[in-house]
Amino acid sequence: MSQAEQDKDWLDPDRDEQLAKQRTEGLRIANLYLVFEQDPRGKELLEQWRKGFGRKRTPTHAPIAEYAANEAMRAFIDEIENQVELAKVGLDIT
Repeated sequence: MSQAEQDKDWLDPDRDEQLAKQRTEGLRIANLYLVFEQDPRGKELLEQWRKGFGRKRTPTHAPIAEYAANEAMRAFIDEIENQVELAKVGLDIT
């Protein structure tokens, strides 16, 4: 039995078609994030976020809400950068 036959999902014969649609839509959405590299305003905005939030240190005596907000903003910036990278290299998910 070949690897393709072993990997085939017999309970969901449309799986490959659905995955292809999801990949196409994911790449389309990731391409929208290229505005943060191609548009000077988007580039400036992302850089301001990196400077303002990405490198911001949370004081040790800060309330947990401030810590959570800073971490959320850092995660937001990281995910923008991940989407830009995804749009550049494309989807190679198997």
